[in-house]
Amino acid sequence: MFKRLILSIFLLYLGLGQNLFAQILVNQTRERLLLEHSRFVENYEVRQNLRAIIANKQFNSIDMSARIYTQEASPNRVRVSILRTEDSFFIVFANELLHSMSTPQADANNSYDIMLSDRFKLDGRGSYIIKKNILSGDFEQIKIYLQTGSESYILISPVGTNEAVLDVYLMNIPIYRNVRLPMSFMSIATTSLAQIMASTAHTIDWTLIFPTVYQHHARWDSIATMARHINLRLPTLQFVEDGAQNTQGSLVYVRTQELQKTTAGLGSAGFAKWIIDGIYMPLKSGNLINIDTLLTSTRRQRINPIISIDEEALGHPFFYLDWNRNLAYEVSKAIFPRHRIHLSDSDVTDTPFMAYTPDIGYPLNATEAVLYLESIRFPGSIYLGSLNMLTQTTPAIRRHMIPAIFIPYFDNMGNFHVDIFANNQRVKVETLTEQYPGSFIHLQRINTNDTPFDLPLLQPNKVQ
Repeated sequence: MFKRLILSIFLLYLGLGQNLFAQILVNQTRERLLLEHSRFVENYEVRQNLRAIIANKQFNSIDMSARIYTQEASPNRVRVSILRTEDSFFIVFANELLHSMSTPQADANNSYDIMLSDRFKLDGRGSYIIKKNILSGDFEQIKIYLQTGSESYILISPVGTNEAVLDVYLMNIPIYRNVRLPMSFMSIATTSLAQIMASTAHTIDWTLIFPTVYQHHARWDSIATMARHINLRLPTLQFVEDGAQNTQGSLVYVRTQELQKTTAGLGSAGFAKWIIDGIYMPLKSGNLINIDTLLTSTRRQRINPIISIDEEALGHPFFYLDWNRNLAYEVSKAIFPRHRIHLSDSDVTDTPFMAYTPDIGYPLNATEAVLYLESIRFPGSIYLGSLNMLTQTTPAIRRHMIPAIFIPYFDNMGNFHVDIFANNQRVKVETLTEQYPGSFIHLQRINTNDTPFDLPLLQPNKVQ
């Protein structure tokens, strides 16, 4: 009886082990396809071939010269180099950054290629950096870059002999912490990323991190083309405070809607409207969005009791939030005329890992991470942003300062981009964070649905 019980328990554990192994194999196949579809290049071939260097604990016995290696499964070559600091040394496997999957290779041992460090970036997409203690030779850390030069990476640290923990950072913001990875560190250093992903798939949703370029590239290409068209028109724009186009395309002042006579240009709000009109106009027989509809207060949509104030007396501190919400509402109705659209539908409130504050949004320094996740979840969408911050007055009030347009997309190699337009020019998020420290950004999502894009002409009014 006892032997039969032991045998039953053994067979049960054997079955569970086989099921677990089978599930990991299924996960590994799924994650490998995810990497392929996101154009993420693995370099485990080279790491496996250089196991001896990775395992070597004697820093002084390692050949320090950089070399370039080819891979059978990928056109991307890998440059392997050794770096050191006072306490650690680093084995760097830097992927060659190609503009397409079919870029031809030159000789792998060409010294000229080794000199071209911009093709083999230390923080390039897919690069591995294995950190070891310079005295003991023990593993300290592995860093795997998810996007080039963006501080988006996987960080793996050893815990004991046969286990490690994994963190995932997106634009330097931790989105997963201390995820258990039941593998020896040497195995982690030489296995594929797909295997690591399969072993952590029970905790980490990798589909939120890797874009499926294979499936959605047409949607991203569409809005990338939109951004290029805007860029081409920027040199022709003149900034005019409070300037905008009315529904007929005449240049007016937003608050009075009087015709511009001695000037001809757009203000902050008018510039945002001009870009959105580029989507609206082809759907509405050449008409532009009516300014009156944009001046309507969206106070009823506000659910944050902290910002309940006398807005009229304080000069309408939520003017740009109202403007953006109304813009998103009007263009969404034009794109989806048969859908029931609500004013608050465009509010971006549920981005994973990010803390949203009603009517205020997300911290400005998290904007790129938010848009990265948004672009994966809603490919082909663009975003209206209302930048806001507390004033230096007594008492301090929250004021929405400027509107901006954000166009996030992945190119055909899986690299993330976000083009930002504000005040008649293209800007960088770093510039905005410097100008408005401690500020937030409230976002409105617009699903462009591959709608044709045609920016309105801007012409001075004929004064009689």
